[in-house]
Amino acid sequence: MNIEKLKEQIRKNILLNFFYVQIQSGFVYLQYRFLINYYQNKIQKYTFDELLERKKFDNEWKHKFKNKKPIVFFAGNDEYQDKSGFIQELEKVCKKVILFYKEDGSYGTYHFGSSKFKINSSKNELVIMQTLDKFESQGVLPDILMLQAWGWNFTSGTLNNIKKKYPKLKIINICMDDRHSYWLFGSRKLGTYGILDQVDLVLSTSSETVNWCLKENTPAIFFPLGSSLDFFYPMDTIKKYEVGFVGAKYGIREKIVNAMLDHGIKVETYGKGWKNGKLPLSDTNKFFNECEIILGVGTISGCKYFYNMKLRDFDALMSGGAYLTHNNSDLKTLFGDGIILCDTINDFVEKTKFYLKQKNELELIREKGFKVVKNKYTYEKSFLRVFKIIGIKK
Repeated sequence: MNIEKLKEQIRKNILLNFFYVQIQSGFVYLQYRFLINYYQNKIQKYTFDELLERKKFDNEWKHKFKNKKPIVFFAGNDEYQDKSGFIQELEKVCKKVILFYKEDGSYGTYHFGSSKFKINSSKNELVIMQTLDKFESQGVLPDILMLQAWGWNFTSGTLNNIKKKYPKLKIINICMDDRHSYWLFGSRKLGTYGILDQVDLVLSTSSETVNWCLKENTPAIFFPLGSSLDFFYPMDTIKKYEVGFVGAKYGIREKIVNAMLDHGIKVETYGKGWKNGKLPLSDTNKFFNECEIILGVGTISGCKYFYNMKLRDFDALMSGGAYLTHNNSDLKTLFGDGIILCDTINDFVEKTKFYLKQKNELELIREKGFKVVKNKYTYEKSFLRVFKIIGIKK
């Protein structure tokens, strides 16, 4: 039995799954604390600007974009996620965006199953090489290969092969989960660290991991997630629900929802495992607008007090919603009073009860949150900021 099948069997057994989650969450958090301590004592040899120069973001590179936008080859993983604003906004700032499709025509890289990292990596290398060859023959070779990658879907060797054949291609990796996937299961190779030596720029959604990359001689930028007004926006509609949640049913998510229900709060839920099932992307913005409060859950890998940024943090605010989620310090820094943050399940219940009685306060929170995300965190603005830093001007 391989690792993935073993995990599936464990999840089906309530008792075994409980102990598995406790062990996994404890290990993930201890690994994170180790990395924090390790990098506090590691010296950074080069400044960010010096690292950009070492990666050849130099005058020759900048001159290429004096009168043109870049061509980007994007290798994503989740079609629902990537095509709900990310790709559309990237296309606004690029001459052309090429997408990664598997041999069977389905979207995204080969990435399921960390035990299959060698197979995944080889398949991904083949598709990328074939795609680059095709567009080079047409005279539209990409300037940037943009990835959502770890060591379990791209190895250092794979990326090195690509760079050898296309030495002027810049590789930018968007790291959305570095708090728990910088190393993976204790392995340096399987996490994002495993490919760091071949990446030209890291865009990290975790503020502290930027310094980790800089100390490993790879330039990195704090890159909060974002949203798109083409998909999420305020609507003039009646509030039908007290609290709304979109996401799969498991772990602390179910506990928070049940706690609210036990206290008489009406919660409408969509996603795998809930009675309503999944909510189509086309209906998500309308649903958010129909909720007095939008519920978010920011926990990582079963950990109770270890949080990571989520796409929902931005989509909910872009819809004009009053958003309630876990107390991730990054979110407080980004959104200030435009977001409601909680530490415990009781916190979620009490703050929900309070704000449902304070409709004027809720409206102020909605206005503040929407103003910040609209003005600062559309994907288009985020990409323009990154491009400017590396010498690509609008």
